[in-house]
Amino acid sequence: MGQRKATIMIWLCAPVSATGAPGRSPNLYYGQLLLSRKLTGAFEHLSAGFSLAGPMMAAEDYLNVRRRHALLRRLELASTPASPHSLDALLVEAAVIVKLEGRSMPRFTHDPCDTSG
Repeated sequence: MGQRKATIMIWLCAPVSATGAPGRSPNLYYGQLLLSRKLTGAFEHLSAGFSLAGPMMAAEDYLNVRRRHALLRRLELASTPASPHSLDALLVEAAVIVKLEGRSMPRFTHDPCDTSG
């Protein structure tokens, strides 16, 4: 599988329930593709697609996608495409940017006895 196809599949397989079905909006697809290449205009398409898909999402999925988009907005976009990045890579980069800016990410409590995740 080529890197572009792999990037698309990673974005499409992002955890959202079947009731959420964000893929029903072409704006979400296009915004995800633009963001995977760190291109300007990505957030406009993501916002338009999210406003259409949001009402169809389960509450938990809606909040997860909203948090993810807020974090991704920390990324620096350009008019020149970068090499394709997976959603996980972009989220890590955005989290690093937040940490370097001195802002803290929301803290999650973790039970040290829970070894399964």
